[in-house]
Amino acid sequence: MRTINPFSIVKATEYTDEDILNSWVSYTKQEDSTISSILRPEELMPKYILGSKGCGKTHILRYYSFDLRVKHYKDNIQELLNTDGYIGVYSRLDGLSASRFKNNTSDDTWIPIYDYYFELYQTILMLKVYNQILLKIELPLIEQSKIVSGITEYLELDTGATTLQDLIAFFNRQRISIDRELIDYTYKKQLNWDNIKPLFKYGEAIFEIPKIICDSVKLLRNIKTIYILDEYEKLPYEWQKVSLNTLVYEKKGFVTFWIGARRYGYTTKSTKTAEPIREGHEFQPIFLDDLMRNEGIRSFKQFALNLFKKRLELCGIKNIEPDLFETFDEERLLEKLRSKGELRHWLSLKTSLKSIIKSDEIIEQLVDQLKQNVMSDPLMQKIKLFVFYQKWSKLNSHQIDQEDIMQIVVDVNKIFVDVNNLGGTINEKYKKFKTDFLAQLAVENGIKYYQYSGMDEIINISDFNPRVFLTIIKLIIDEYYFKGNPTINKDSIIPVSAQYVGINETAKWFMNDIEIDGERRDILIGAINNLIEYMYVNRFCDKPTETSPCSFYYKAQLDNIACEAVVNDAKNESILIEVNNKRKDKTLGTPQRSFQLNKIIATLYNLPTARRGVLSIGVDMMNAIFNKEQMRNFSKLLIRKKNQLNAPFGVKTDNENVNLPKQPTLFD
Repeated sequence: MRTINPFSIVKATEYTDEDILNSWVSYTKQEDSTISSILRPEELMPKYILGSKGCGKTHILRYYSFDLRVKHYKDNIQELLNTDGYIGVYSRLDGLSASRFKNNTSDDTWIPIYDYYFELYQTILMLKVYNQILLKIELPLIEQSKIVSGITEYLELDTGATTLQDLIAFFNRQRISIDRELIDYTYKKQLNWDNIKPLFKYGEAIFEIPKIICDSVKLLRNIKTIYILDEYEKLPYEWQKVSLNTLVYEKKGFVTFWIGARRYGYTTKSTKTAEPIREGHEFQPIFLDDLMRNEGIRSFKQFALNLFKKRLELCGIKNIEPDLFETFDEERLLEKLRSKGELRHWLSLKTSLKSIIKSDEIIEQLVDQLKQNVMSDPLMQKIKLFVFYQKWSKLNSHQIDQEDIMQIVVDVNKIFVDVNNLGGTINEKYKKFKTDFLAQLAVENGIKYYQYSGMDEIINISDFNPRVFLTIIKLIIDEYYFKGNPTINKDSIIPVSAQYVGINETAKWFMNDIEIDGERRDILIGAINNLIEYMYVNRFCDKPTETSPCSFYYKAQLDNIACEAVVNDAKNESILIEVNNKRKDKTLGTPQRSFQLNKIIATLYNLPTARRGVLSIGVDMMNAIFNKEQMRNFSKLLIRKKNQLNAPFGVKTDNENVNLPKQPTLFD
């Protein structure tokens, strides 16, 4: 029997209109109330809808298009018009093949050609929508002929058209003529201007044709036309974005725009006029990622669970509960560790002690003493060693001797006489660092760490991104089927091993799908590698930091443009998530920016996903991580950091390294 993966499609561009409609899940309990209240299709303010990959932007924009709304209302045009009050004309801007409109000549040569082609493209789509409406309401042909006459007279066109379909054919011929000229240009290196000369001013068709149609049909009066333009970032040249911004700036009547873009693609507010488009005046930006984060994890969890259930039901799979995903069992990990003999942390301790104690026999005796009362519990061993290392690190590294170490051992053993009745301070450390020490135990001893498992954790590491959530589920189920399991049902249990593979592959996809290219991409990947190494060192060490090494803050300095640019690239790619806070430098009062590593990326390197405070990164380290010109200093600064966090806690040379597991890098 063929197995079915209900999550096989994760991109909205791969859905049919029916798929979009049937798989729609509201973000709140009330039907699409949140997103409708944000987009507000009843108003004429243009919207720039911005978000990271997988945030649901295309799914949302298509859902509000005419093709989807007419299906939603089951072809009842009157109900659609009365309820929605607008017509959404959806298109993807990558369909323009906009890179064709440039060669060895100046931009000035191509701007009018591109503008005309863009308007023809949008006008054809808009006319097709209104043609469907007029056919569905059975408008008499004589009335349609009057509308066409009004359009051609206004635009001063000699088309011979009597119906909207005729007009569509006329505009399509103009578009094809330009297509042919662009093809010929690659060979002839010259343009026949008679074949591509604009027949009307830029914006006239886009704004005036809907007005003429709506004014002529009673049912359409006061109906708004929204040009829903997706993938704005796919316009390759800045002047093409400026042309579109100009239409936004000069919009007329009951016509407006919704423009969808990845955050990195929103690069200019310029227009062809002397004025830019202004937020709150000519347009409103809507940041979908921020919208979801502001709603909180409870809302996203409910949304994700509804999405999960809806996908299963569409494939006829019912009565599936989220607990089919097995959860992490720390006791299973501890049992594996107990069977391994002497664990890595004891070997590392012996190596560190050799810098102070020359006798192997004394080292063995001290280690045996530290093992007292904790040998049955690997986690308690880690806690005890942590207390030991904390006390060691407070001594003067240049004066410490064998007697000092022996006294620390005595003091620590007094604390751990009864591990079942530890003091409040030790219990607090246990709670605070437990997940860090479990990660250390797994990684140091070569055991896969399955902490990121179970539906709640899958939702958490999706980090408010619907596509990440769907991709994780898809790849987990793919792995489950690959192992020969049958189609999931109410009795299925998906093991942590399959979840590990699915999460790992999702994280790799997320990083490989970075959109920026060239040198900026190389610098960004180098910077994120550095940041991950820095965070990794702060977690996988003898004396982990009090704050979770998954987030950081730094002083935002106006003179560090190169560093800020890379941080902003990472933010726009959603590799880093900016944390809302009002942190300021205590001395200067300057703002301090805070970020968290995207949780799905953190899973690749066994980094934490929950914030416990925020790491402070100083100016030198920040530059070494993110500033291309100073990245050469990173290795030296990282070694110093390692030596601060690991025994014997003394910086001897900048080339000294400590005995830690190899730090991973992107694409390892």
